[in-house]
Amino acid sequence: MRLFAAAASLALFGCANSASPFDMPYYQDGYAADIRRQLGNDRAEQRQALCSKTRAPAVGMTTTQVLASCWGEPDHATESTMPQGKQAIWAYPEGELTLMNGTVTRMVTRPVT
Repeated sequence: MRLFAAAASLALFGCANSASPFDMPYYQDGYAADIRRQLGNDRAEQRQALCSKTRAPAVGMTTTQVLASCWGEPDHATESTMPQGKQAIWAYPEGELTLMNGTVTRMVTRPVT
């Protein structure tokens, strides 16, 4: 019974000197940084710092003004032709912009984590 209790305790709680998963080499070798880069978090944080110095995009801006804003080039863009004209949706880590005939008509933002 004591052997079972000791084995169960070791299995549940591990050794007292067990390393944290964050101490593993793949976290120290840039794994976490690579995931952040792939998710766009680092780029979004850089944009936030830039937005304190330059203008952020807003409804009513033209395509040229958005590209010159702190968000810059979109990460992903889709375009479609509708009866009202040409619609583009530009996606960023911070949110999405909907442009109709070259003017921002809708802006959806999301927090950067």
